Order: sequence, then C-alpha cells, then structure tokens
Amino acid sequence: MFDRKTLNRKVWLQLVGHASCTVPVVLAAGALACGTVVQDGGMFFFAGIVSFLVGLGAIGVRTVYKYEDIANNIQKNVEKQRNQEQEDKLDLLHQRLERDNDPRDERLLIDLRKLLSGFHPEKSWMKSLERGTFAQVVVQVQTLFDECIVTLENIADLRDMIVDLSREAAKGLKKDREDKILQVASGVEKLGEILTEVQQLGGRQLSGRISAGVDITDTADSLLNALRATTKAEEELRTPYTRKYDQFGNIVKSTEEAEVAPEVETTGRKHAKPERL
Repeated sequence: MFDRKTLNRKVWLQLVGHASCTVPVVLAAGALACGTVVQDGGMFFFAGIVSFLVGLGAIGVRTVYKYEDIANNIQKNVEKQRNQEQEDKLDLLHQRLERDNDPRDERLLIDLRKLLSGFHPEKSWMKSLERGTFAQVVVQVQTLFDECIVTLENIADLRDMIVDLSREAAKGLKKDREDKILQVASGVEKLGEILTEVQQLGGRQLSGRISAGVDITDTADSLLNALRATTKAEEELRTPYTRKYDQFGNIVKSTEEAEVAPEVETTGRKHAKPERL
C-alpha cells in the first residue's frame, strides 16, 4: 500500500489524463501555434484561449466530482492486486509444505487462510464494528497472520535442510520444526478465538445501535392518539352547525331534549304565583 502523496499523484494523473481534459489543451496549443505563424492570427489566439479555458474547466469539474471515486478505485485495485499476490505466495508455500509426509503444516496453512477470510471488511460482523475497533482488529489480525506465515516458511526451510542431513545431524532441526509447528497451531487457535470474539462484539455493537433507535410501538401509539384527538376536535367544531331551526329561528329540539322539556315546564307551573283578577 502506498502513502497519501503517491495516491494523490496517481489520482491527478488520471484526472488530467482524461480525454475531456487533454483534448481541449492540445487543441489550444495547436491554435496558439497557428496564431504565431499566420499573419492575421487573432481568431486562432481567441480559439486557443477558449479551448485552454475549456480544458481547465474540465479539470476543475472532474476534480470536484470525480476525485474521491478515482481515489477509491485506485485503492481497491491496489488492494486487489496485493491480495492476489498474497494468494499466489500462499499457494507456493502450500506446495512446499506438501512435500513431506506430515500433513499438519499444510492443514495449519489452510486453517489460517480460512480464518483470515473471516476478517474481511465486507463481513457483516466487521461492518458492525466501530471505526477504531475495526482498524485495531485488522492491524493485529494481519500481524498475527503474517507471523504464522513466516513460521510456516521456516518450517518448510527446515524440512528442506533435514532431507539433506543425516539422521543424527537432523535431530536438532526436527525438534525445532516440531516446536514451530506447535507455535503455529497455537497461533491458529488464538486467531479462532479472536474471530469468535470479534463476531460477538460486532453483534453487541450492532444490537446497541438498533436498541437506541426508534421504538415502533411508541411511534404507533403517538400517531393513534394524535388522530383520535383530531377526530374529537372536528366533531366538537361540527356540533353547532348540526342544530335545526324552524321558520321563526327557534331551535328544533331533538327527541332527548323534548323528553326533558315537559318536566321543566311543569315544575315551573307549580311554583308560579296565581294571577290577580
């Protein structure tokens, strides 16, 4: 992976090297050159300046709208190339480890490659990690993986030397090879534990973000209460306009009001004073 300065240089080369930027500049150079040769070259100078400005404008537009896309594509291509080179290197190492009659070392390599794929950035548990945790996991896992690969390469080197030595001379190297196999086996076991922990951590962090989200039940209840309150308010506003009036402007009593009215009138007569003759 290259640094930011190298990335910017590659991005600018792709920005400026696009046809929409280079063609106007080339035409501008040609027009200006013709303007210096022709006697009446004002039109050529004008066309050259306009074409040059069009080229600059194209560079500016691509810088604003295409810079990040080009940078991301370059990084993805470099990462893809790096991964392919690593896979080719691991394939060669696997072939070296298969030369002996001990299948443990190549099985460890297979397990390592399988575990490393579990830490791919596109895995759901990796996407769920916070940015700082994600970066820390990627760096430490890659470091542990690289150390295991270097140890497996040492195991292959020891095997090649053991083959050329006598049995007595190879005793010490065989012990070293056995110790390194145990070291890699321990690293594979630790890497598996790390993967399990990362999966659980990613699940917890995703669950925490989901729990902090919107409560669907509260939202639905709030909406229902608001709708019911609106309906009640409309009914209260509509009530005065539903009364009926007769031709003299008096309110026509409803059936319920009519049942209560006689009692009120009768009661009024009992307490009324007798009229004088």
